[in-house]
Amino acid sequence: MSIAAILLAATFSSLIIFLAYIYPNMKKPIWERKIVAANYLRVRNRASLADDVLILTIKKHPQAWQLYKNLFAFYATPWDMKKLYDVLVLGVKTTDHPGIIASTAWCLMEEGEFEKAEEMLKREDVEDTLLEYCLNYLPLLYFKQGKYEECEKAFISFYKKVYAKGLGDPNESNEEKIFADLSLEELLILIISRKKLDKNWWATAKILPINSLHEEKNWTSYYNKLLTQKENLKVETGIYGPPEKLFSLREKELNERIETLKDYLKIK
Repeated sequence: MSIAAILLAATFSSLIIFLAYIYPNMKKPIWERKIVAANYLRVRNRASLADDVLILTIKKHPQAWQLYKNLFAFYATPWDMKKLYDVLVLGVKTTDHPGIIASTAWCLMEEGEFEKAEEMLKREDVEDTLLEYCLNYLPLLYFKQGKYEECEKAFISFYKKVYAKGLGDPNESNEEKIFADLSLEELLILIISRKKLDKNWWATAKILPINSLHEEKNWTSYYNKLLTQKENLKVETGIYGPPEKLFSLREKELNERIETLKDYLKIK
């Protein structure tokens, strides 16, 4: 192949890349391009820098609710909750978007500010958003408060709605079907609640097998994951600054999950 042919092929390939990837991105609003940039940084293991890019962009484009959504979904430094919370509060004031309100309520739950969180989560448009994105924040709120009966009721009610939304059967009562696609983290909330209520929590835990080809459906692997999380647990700021309360709450929840799985897996 001649040099001219090689150059022509290279130019043609560059043109295709430009038209397929670069040019469409240039036509997007600046804030949307920044989301693309943040996602690229995460792929390159620069997640903390991705957060900074989004936060800086939010200051310039505070009305773009998608920025807050992306930041919350991929926030890279969960030990620095004040930075995230302050940005979300700005988002609530600026956009009043139900998704941002839900994310702010989640931060408040983490800090133990349950009344404020519940008020946010019970707003009708927020409830609709939680259902749309399958976010079980209200059962989680009751769980964190130690209101295990309310947690169980809210949990089952929420996932029945999710199931009915997908398959159109609001009368389904088989929990193996209703909870079939849940993560272990989600299901463990119900398991612990039923254990606290002296109900048959073992049957709930057996919905997902102990041994599986998939790590996310393996209680033993998840137990080891929790141990690693506890070992690496750190909190530098709560949403109001002092880290001690948030650290204590996270440590308590991790211990509760670990002890429940130790019991189920018969680990001494």
